[in-house]
Amino acid sequence: MQEEQICLEQFGEYVAAYTEEIDPLTLAHRLNPRNFLMIDAAFDRVMPPSTSERLWQDMGKPDRIVLPVGHYSMIMFYEYIGNRMADKFCEIFNIKNVGDYEVPF
Repeated sequence: MQEEQICLEQFGEYVAAYTEEIDPLTLAHRLNPRNFLMIDAAFDRVMPPSTSERLWQDMGKPDRIVLPVGHYSMIMFYEYIGNRMADKFCEIFNIKNVGDYEVPF
């Protein structure tokens, strides 16, 4: 079997064909807000806060953290976000007595 190789631009076009018509707002009302943790950047220029606010509302107001950063500077909170995601995972799956832990990523 021969492997097909594509460049980054071709990959982007391939992915875009499957994602450009997906609007999260069309499916948001079908989600169980208990199973989500929404993390937003207060100064996001990629996904404006007004859009995040509407998505949060349409999702049924799941747990939400708004960080005082922009879209890309959110990386400064990498460990914090990972730990909050782990906390949410434990909450969803009713995992107790985990103790102190570090997210391994």
